[in-house]
Amino acid sequence: MINLYELKKQVELCEKCLQIKNKTKVFGKGNEHAEIMIIGEAPGCEEVKNREPFVGKAGVKLKSYLKEVGFDIEKDIYFCNVLKCRTTDKNKNKKDRRPQKDEIKNCRTFLEQQIEIINPKFIILCGVTAMKFFKIAEPLKNIHGKEITKNGRKIYPVYHPVARVKDKTKIEDLKSIMKSIK
Repeated sequence: MINLYELKKQVELCEKCLQIKNKTKVFGKGNEHAEIMIIGEAPGCEEVKNREPFVGKAGVKLKSYLKEVGFDIEKDIYFCNVLKCRTTDKNKNKKDRRPQKDEIKNCRTFLEQQIEIINPKFIILCGVTAMKFFKIAEPLKNIHGKEITKNGRKIYPVYHPVARVKDKTKIEDLKSIMKSIK
């Protein structure tokens, strides 16, 4: 089986998506033996600058929520995204946009291998794009913070940290997940 270092090298050489060709790749970060993996959508501007997932506005918010409910970010969690490149909309002042189906498909193997290597018991999906990766069609408003079992793993869809939902809802979801995990 391939290791994370070798997989990261493959990701850095990837040029599958024409519109994001030769862009900076953001692979993943955290404890390689973590029981919890948090999967987001795609890197943003700050993530690309730092070459690290979840360091922008959404990441700062998410990490504060995680700490508030008792997660040890360094020990408990491995962070990554469905896409390894930033997706921007050329027509909207290079603002971030949701990944397209073909982009998700192009990155699928990389994330599947990350999951296989890390082998987390629990996966927290931040937002709809991460849910689509796992082919979860149920509306997020109906299943946020609830446990779903897929391929022997416990999966928890939650709202993206910058979603227009009350912070209290996001924190309650993470408290519920913490209870379920511990």
